[in-house]
Amino acid sequence: MATETLRLSTGARLSAIFAALLVGAFLMAGTITFFATARTVENAIRERIALEMQAMEFEIGAEGFAGLVEAIRSRANQPGALGYRLESHDGSIEIDNLRHSRPQPGWTRVEAGADGEQHGAQTLLVLSRLLPDGSLLSIAGNLQQAEAVRRAVLLALGWSGALALLIGLGAAAFVTRRALARMAAVADAVRRFAAGDHAVRAAHAGTRAPDDIDAIADGVNSMLDSVATLAASVRRVSVAVAHDLRTPLSHMRQQLETVGDPDASGAEREAAVSGAQTAIDDVMRTFDAILSLSEIESGTAPNSFETLDLALLAATIANAYSADIEAGGRRLFSCTATPLRVQGNRYLLARAIANLLENAARHTPTGTDIGIEVFAHGATVCLSVADNGPGIPESERERALEPFYRLDRSRGSTGSGLGLAIVAAIARQHRATLVLDDAHPGLRVMLGFGARPSVTS
Repeated sequence: MATETLRLSTGARLSAIFAALLVGAFLMAGTITFFATARTVENAIRERIALEMQAMEFEIGAEGFAGLVEAIRSRANQPGALGYRLESHDGSIEIDNLRHSRPQPGWTRVEAGADGEQHGAQTLLVLSRLLPDGSLLSIAGNLQQAEAVRRAVLLALGWSGALALLIGLGAAAFVTRRALARMAAVADAVRRFAAGDHAVRAAHAGTRAPDDIDAIADGVNSMLDSVATLAASVRRVSVAVAHDLRTPLSHMRQQLETVGDPDASGAEREAAVSGAQTAIDDVMRTFDAILSLSEIESGTAPNSFETLDLALLAATIANAYSADIEAGGRRLFSCTATPLRVQGNRYLLARAIANLLENAARHTPTGTDIGIEVFAHGATVCLSVADNGPGIPESERERALEPFYRLDRSRGSTGSGLGLAIVAAIARQHRATLVLDDAHPGLRVMLGFGARPSVTS
């Protein structure tokens, strides 16, 4: 209910803002139009009066004062005529339909009665001028025409503004409701996802040109994809951890039962204690691997980067592991003579190399050859660890990088199943490529690092 109220209030606010902007725009346009229209009409009246004054000056020059009087009386009787006031040089009023006292020469505005005051006062624009014979001629135009035009314009603007406001409000309400409905659909998808429907995703509008809400839906869908992947990973890891811990804990229980058996000999009890310690060590190694993977993926592991010689680092790790690998009946070959530098974390890269060597030694039969090599391929520095063992089927290689994944479905093999997952996490930290490929026979694991700062030391 609160969400619905919020949605409605948001739509109402957007519609009100749109309406306020529309009303403000019409008020501004109406004000400008009002004054511009009045000025235009007044200028037209002023121009008409000036032209009429020129005509009357020409008339008195051509026909004299009597001709001027006749011309004014003739024009005054025409529909829509201007107002006239003619005062002779001796002060007598020959013509006066302005109903006003003697105007001053030049332009003036006067209030005068119209048609015997039956229509009330009128605002007149008057031009008065002394003629060559000393008479004073005043010609007036009624500014009520300008007022009428202004009122008509304001009325038209009012009706059109009201209509535009209604249309605008309707359009705003439609667009707002449509946008809010789409946002509500995105929110509903998130709520359904939170309720357990991890297959639901926010829908697109289906238009050719994606809009902002589509961009939000894409972002939400990307987030939901990531959360779904993480949730699946957590479930898978939980099951894997349960399986991996069940075996050593079962062994530990058996050994402890032997220790508590009163009929067991001292040698049997000593062997049982040793077996329990071994089981505990297996559990601790599993937890250490989980913590290492978590630290690397969360970025809490040491992550200071430096320019280092990857070839020298690989050779150092290979020398440290060569004795153990050969003791297990396998041969290790190292080809890392040329110095090749990369930007990386020495601790994490050493961990990745060690994991690859341990993985190759643990999951290959005796007599297997293992090779480690660092070389340059264009601008990329590559680290390769390959063996001629059984390898990993192509269909399983991508899943082999997942935590706790094992080719041995019975989970009877040694190891935590986190070796390659940790290598993959370290590769992501270094923005390096990680490829599992066929070594013909065996497996080749390749790490590719970006442009190297230097090829030689």
